[in-house]
Amino acid sequence: MYQIAHENNDIVIRFNEKSVNKKLLENFLERLELEQIKNKSELTNRQAKELASEINRKVWTNLKKTVLEIN
Repeated sequence: MYQIAHENNDIVIRFNEKSVNKKLLENFLERLELEQIKNKSELTNRQAKELASEINRKVWTNLKKTVLEIN
């Protein structure tokens, strides 16, 4: 069971600590925060994909030598 309260500008959710897995709760809250950031973002899906591709290329460029030396 849980209770939801509004205190000042905060939403407070109370529940027994034994009723939920702490790691699961942390993952849920991180996901919730990411969803809020995504909803506020003006980045289009195409721009996000292009940015992800650019990041992947840069990471690979930086790691390529190390990865290929290991194999």
